[in-house]
Amino acid sequence: MDVVGDLKKYVETHKETSEELSFEQYLAKVRANPNLACGAHKRIYDMIRSYGVEVDTETNEERYKFFESQLFGVEDSTRQVMEYFKGAALGSDVGRRFLLLYGPPSSGKSNLVSMLKDAMEDWTKTDAGAVYAIKGCPMNEEPLHLVPTLMRPNVAKDLKVTIEGELCPSSMGI
Repeated sequence: MDVVGDLKKYVETHKETSEELSFEQYLAKVRANPNLACGAHKRIYDMIRSYGVEVDTETNEERYKFFESQLFGVEDSTRQVMEYFKGAALGSDVGRRFLLLYGPPSSGKSNLVSMLKDAMEDWTKTDAGAVYAIKGCPMNEEPLHLVPTLMRPNVAKDLKVTIEGELCPSSMGI
């Protein structure tokens, strides 16, 4: 077994892919695909939905295939988590609240977080889940934070996106 060779292969296949764009090029990409500038909640919601969704014809409840492989018997809990992400993804104020996972030991809390983390790592390497950030920003901020506050309503309308958040202090000099 070639452990070093296997590790090298893993690193190569999981290497961060980067694409350096001018701000103008980024705006053109967002204009073509507004989902590039979506917030974290929508990004997670879209990633989970990408695994497939089944709708129960009797109750009209959605079941997300993402959870099927590792979480068993916690359908009510995963439904509540998805209600949170769905509401936040659609722009509800629920996205301004914290998502607190609580429950007895071995109820799947840590497993859920690990599943989300691992899946997001893979999702961000796809065209649908691509993440763009300001070069040199320690917070990996959304480039649209560079748009001056007074211009945001017009830019947001033109790009068909919502621009939320402020530029972090360390990025103000970039």
